[in-house]
Parts: sequence; C-alpha cells; structure tokens
Amino acid sequence: MYLFFCILLLCLTLFIPTKESFENIPEDIGNYLSKYFYHYSVSVCKKTDFHYPQSSHLLLKYLPETIPFDPEILLQFKAKGITLEKLTPIQGMSIWECNSDWILDLWIILKPMIQEILQSAIQTSGLQTRAKTIIHFRCADTPFIKQSMYYLQRYDFFKECLALYPDKKVTLMNCSTHRCGKENQEACAEYVRRLAAFLTSLGYEVETQCKTNGEDFADLFHAKMVISTGGSFSFMSGFFGKGIFLSTEHVPTDKSSGCESLACERIFKKGYNIPHEQVESYHDIDEVYTLLIN
Repeated sequence: MYLFFCILLLCLTLFIPTKESFENIPEDIGNYLSKYFYHYSVSVCKKTDFHYPQSSHLLLKYLPETIPFDPEILLQFKAKGITLEKLTPIQGMSIWECNSDWILDLWIILKPMIQEILQSAIQTSGLQTRAKTIIHFRCADTPFIKQSMYYLQRYDFFKECLALYPDKKVTLMNCSTHRCGKENQEACAEYVRRLAAFLTSLGYEVETQCKTNGEDFADLFHAKMVISTGGSFSFMSGFFGKGIFLSTEHVPTDKSSGCESLACERIFKKGYNIPHEQVESYHDIDEVYTLLIN
C-alpha cells in the first residue's frame, strides 16, 4: 500500500501542470517589446522572415521566435510611407515614442497582430486579469532625474481623460519600489496620495495598485481604459490592449510634436506636461503641487 501511494504521488508530480511563479520579470517589458516589434518592422521592410532570440522570462518567453514575412503588411507600410530609411536612425527601444505621424501609423497597422501575440502570451502565462479603468502613474527614477520625455502632468490631464469616458471606479497604478531609493519612493508615494485625493474630490472611487510587472502589464492590457503618463510599459500594454488608450504627448516640452493627425489628437493630450525647468527639485512636493493643481 505504501508503494502504491508513492507511485501515485510521483505520477501527480509529473503530470499535473505547475503554476507559473508571478515574480517581477528582471527585464524592462516595455523596452523589450519596443525593440522586438521594431526589429519585426525592419524585417518587413527588408521582405524577410522575422527572427528574435527567445527570452527566458514569464510572459516574454511566449513571444514567437519567428514570424513569417507578410507582404500585406509591407503594402500597408508603403501606403503610409513607412520605409527602412525612416526606421534605421531610430533606436529600437524608443520606437514606442509616437512623435511623428508615420510612427503612429506603423503601430496602428501592426496593432491587430501585436494584440493577438500579447493576448496569447498573457493567456499562456496564466496571468489573471479583470477589466477596469487604470491610470498608470510613472514615478520611480523619473521625474527626479529630469529625463526628457518623462514628466508630471497637471491634474487637469486626468480630469479631462476621465471625463471623456466616465467610470467612477479608478485604479491608480504605481510601482515606485521597482527602481528607486527610499527618498524617491517616499516622494512617489506622496504624489500618488495627492493625485488619489484629487480624484476622490471629483467623485471617483480610487484604489491603488502595485503587483508584479507581469501582472500589472496584463491588467493594463485588459483594462477598459488606460490613461498613460508616458513610458514604454503603459504604451505597449495599453495601446495594444483591449480598451481605450489615452496618453500625455510623447515629445520633449521644448519641442513641437510631429504627430499631428486626427488619430494623434484623439490619443495624445497636449499641453499638460510640466517642463522640468519649472521645477527646482521634485522632492519639494509642496512646491511642485502648486504646478500640478494650476
């Protein structure tokens, strides 16, 4: 009898599928996907099959290593003036920045394929999600290092976006612990608290969220609406996701955007980013707050 139970236990161990461990992926998911689909776009322009080394990490490891050349996509690229000459000067990890009409056109063309690929990867990973309205509030190393393209937005940005597609329950997503020290974490937590208080004063029911980066990515993908404050993570999950995607503009505040089409106007809300030169220190939260509410 003892031998029987030992054999039974061994069989269960061998044949019952194990659940994926939902730990933070040691990979910048947004940058990875940006590079992945950049190189796919280059392969289309070269009329070749796409090959990319497989990642070993949850979610990313389920992306196809090979995608056959699709002449129909090439025809769509040509119709929008998307060429190898335009792609070559761009760094793969920055192709998510929609600062030109043709870049947004590229993503619109690829969206059905990318959405299908990401849906399959999320489903195969076993990531569980539920549809909700999410503000992805990027605050960790940025804005403190004052990097171009990453800003805080005046609160009217969130008010305008939420008013377009009203949902009284809002998830405020921020994971400052992923890549910053204690001082930045404490400042981010206070910025999150004040934004949540502002949204609450408008009548919204606000919950905050910070899961693993894989789980957060899946939630953004399946959200009813994503409001992005910038960054490849929320763009690659939200723009190619199942719901509405709205974002701050992808352009330094000292430059004008080259993305001027009607599609750009619908997605990217201009004039809300606070220029870094107006902020002496992002750790002086009270001073910055006066810019956020005005």
